[in-house]
Amino acid sequence: MKRLYDISIKYKLILMQVVTSFIVLSICCTFFVITDIKSYKNRKAESIQAIAQVLGSNSISAIQFLDTTSAIEKLSQLKVETDILNAEILDKSGNIFAIYTKEGYLPQYLKPPSDIDTFKEEFKDNQLFVYNKIMSNGEHIGFVALQVELTELKTIVNDKIRIAALLFIVGIVLALLISMIFQGGISTPILNLVQTMQTVTQSGNYSSRSPVKGTDEINTLSKVFNLMLEEIEKRETHIKQRSQELELANLKFYNLIQSAPDAIVTIDQKSTITNWNAEAVIMFGWSEKEAIGRRLTDTIIPEGYREPHERGIARFLNTGETKVMNKPIELVALKKDGTVFPIELKISSYTFSGQVIFIGFIRDIRERKQIEQKILSLNRELENKISELETSNKEMESFSYSVSHDLRAPIRAINGFSKVIEKQHSSQLDEEGKSLLHTIMGEAIRMGQLIDDLLAFSRLGKKEIEKSKVDMTDVVKEVVQEILKINEQNYHAKITVDNLPQAACDRGLIKQVFVNLIGNALKYSFQNPEPAIQVGSYSEKNTTVYYVRDNGVGFDMKFYNKLFGVFQRLHNPEDFSGTGIGLAIVKRIIVRHGGRVWAEGMVNKGATFYFSLPRE
Repeated sequence: MKRLYDISIKYKLILMQVVTSFIVLSICCTFFVITDIKSYKNRKAESIQAIAQVLGSNSISAIQFLDTTSAIEKLSQLKVETDILNAEILDKSGNIFAIYTKEGYLPQYLKPPSDIDTFKEEFKDNQLFVYNKIMSNGEHIGFVALQVELTELKTIVNDKIRIAALLFIVGIVLALLISMIFQGGISTPILNLVQTMQTVTQSGNYSSRSPVKGTDEINTLSKVFNLMLEEIEKRETHIKQRSQELELANLKFYNLIQSAPDAIVTIDQKSTITNWNAEAVIMFGWSEKEAIGRRLTDTIIPEGYREPHERGIARFLNTGETKVMNKPIELVALKKDGTVFPIELKISSYTFSGQVIFIGFIRDIRERKQIEQKILSLNRELENKISELETSNKEMESFSYSVSHDLRAPIRAINGFSKVIEKQHSSQLDEEGKSLLHTIMGEAIRMGQLIDDLLAFSRLGKKEIEKSKVDMTDVVKEVVQEILKINEQNYHAKITVDNLPQAACDRGLIKQVFVNLIGNALKYSFQNPEPAIQVGSYSEKNTTVYYVRDNGVGFDMKFYNKLFGVFQRLHNPEDFSGTGIGLAIVKRIIVRHGGRVWAEGMVNKGATFYFSLPRE
């Protein structure tokens, strides 16, 4: 049976077909021969029984009259039946009354069986024994016994056996041929499948495929196996890609650790160092070879911190509780030469193969500590400067009050007395005197404006910014109306106001910005025969830029740095009035709003002033 498992399925299928055919044909041929023999015997028995009945009927009178000669004569008629060896007529007691024996054969007493009813037949040694009761008027008067040689039986048996053998051989040959033809439909897909499996197993190449040539169960199995190989190949490819990615990631991770600006140290749950990067070598003085395998407490932890370190690890491993994990803490560390220095440490942990790994990110903070000390010193100095500045501001407030109170009175007196002289004593003055008096009055007025502008400029730093959503178009139109109403006869410029976006700002201060910018534009462009002013805007990143453009006298860009300074003027005061503080006020207001101010211009080509406000 064991050797049967070693035979190829191809030959198993052929053997199975041949053995099955052998058994079936054997049974069929045996049945065929036995059936024919039985049929022959039945026919023979029926024939001899008919002879026995005829012989018994013809012997009734001979028995009744004890006419032996007549009985023998009737028996002699059986000579024509060459296969009858012995024929006997017996009385009712079973004694021989008359006998016939074929020539060449010895007589044999044919004793009738005791259980005979009417007719009895027996087959013994290729011979047929037939017994028949002789009845007369319902009375038993004797027996007829015949011994028949079955001479044809041997011939019939031999013929049937030869026919059966021929059929058997033909059947076996056909079964062999058919099994060889049809086994391929079963064994070939299985052998192909086995070969593919062996190829995949031995080479590890999942691109192999088993041939599929049909839709039966075995070919369906091959198809499913191919689909499985396809899926395995995809997963194998994915695994290889992931492995390559993992190797690359590990390499990058290693390179990242080695190139990290901080010292990176990993330890296991026994506090043994497992990783030590290049920065750790520089920071602590231990080489990578010296550090790996040592305990952390034997290398960089000062003696006073070793016991708390061991307790902390044990508590984390037992309970998961920690006070220092994943947050920066400041400690001191120990160099190989015994130097103790401050560090910032951040610890993380992860579990790998059931073991807890701790990663420490260590930064030398000696320089930072020095900087912090400097910052503390500078903060103290700054506090002193702030205190001095507050004192200076108080003095400035006192000075501003003096300017407002003490300087205004003389200016008002000069202006008042000048008006009195002009009104009451103008007849006593010649033209030069009148001109000098008008100059004194104009300068007094200009001095008053200068004081007012200085006070306004100083107050801008104290005023709180009260922001709200402001309609900038509405503000500009309001400013234009107010300026033209006051100076309607002086200015005749064409003013264009675009649709300006809203801004989050202090309306009063932004109005002052537009008053100064539009006023300047009108002032410096009035000499143009066709003065034109445009107020517009555009977006830039997270800000909105507003601008005021004119076609006036412009300015030289090489003097740009003086444009927004206090008392800085780029034009002759005799040609253009003003105190030189307006643009400085604009800059201070915009800067306090978190924006910026700039300008572009060319001499006699006009100028454009810009300011930006953050979008909120």
